[in-house]
Amino acid sequence: MLKISEIFFYFFFFVFS
Repeated sequence: MLKISEIFFYFFFFVFS
């Protein structure tokens, strides 16, 4: 299982940017 948490974190960061 890939690190979904990391992906979500990046996604949120990008959206918040």
